[in-house]
Amino acid sequence: MPRLSLSIGVVLSLALGAATASAAPLKWNGTLSLNLATLAPIGINGSAIATVNGSTGYGHLNQVYLDGGFSGGQTVPITDPEVTAASGIISIRVDVTKFGPGTLGQISGGPPISPNILPVGGVAKICLYDPNCNPGGFLPIPLTLHTASSGTDGLGVGGLVSVGGFGGIRISVVANPWTIGTATALDQTDNGAIVVESASGFVHGPASLTSSTAKPSGMVQFVTPLQVTTNLVSGSNAALALFGRATLHFIPEPGILLLLGSGVVGLALLGRGRMRK
Repeated sequence: MPRLSLSIGVVLSLALGAATASAAPLKWNGTLSLNLATLAPIGINGSAIATVNGSTGYGHLNQVYLDGGFSGGQTVPITDPEVTAASGIISIRVDVTKFGPGTLGQISGGPPISPNILPVGGVAKICLYDPNCNPGGFLPIPLTLHTASSGTDGLGVGGLVSVGGFGGIRISVVANPWTIGTATALDQTDNGAIVVESASGFVHGPASLTSSTAKPSGMVQFVTPLQVTTNLVSGSNAALALFGRATLHFIPEPGILLLLGSGVVGLALLGRGRMRK
């Protein structure tokens, strides 16, 4: 085998070996977003390490284990004056304090992971007459709620989270686990009609193939539908569609990039030496 071909094979083998040795953990950055009805999405950026495919390595993204990465908050103003006048809601703020732990699966034909639970801890603040959501100026709704009967209910888990009961203010949120497929929820239009809204997850590999999603530069989006019912809008039990989206972009590890860069430099020097001869 010519020396140049042999050197290329050595570099690629070393790079592949380094990637495979660290195949189970993959660093990611991404966005956790919540989209309620027609409001602008509430988005929180994050970054952490995911464990993909247990210990089987790169290729099809069959499952991903996540624990942490998203924390922080964002406020979205209510721009519809009719909603503000009828409900007193000035803005909505979401503060995320915990993401996971949980394992999501049945991706790219992999084995099913049931029920695809990954909780999101924190609180949604319905800011009443106070755009800054200062203490005492908002109605808190926990993103996840711990109960003695069901354990944990809420965003990314399932079950019911309610505030107000039969009082003057009533908000109930029916949650669901995450999915890579299409999720649906009901939404009520301004004229009172009920429509079905949907959101979809996806997998996208660096070569535009789902078979390569569990590699650096692969992307995956999980979605979770939540059905909101409240008397704060339209003065009745209005239905509002709420979707959560967790979008992850797997990024190359610096060590692999350094190894590949060193290999390219070595090949360039070798080629220069051959040209001189």
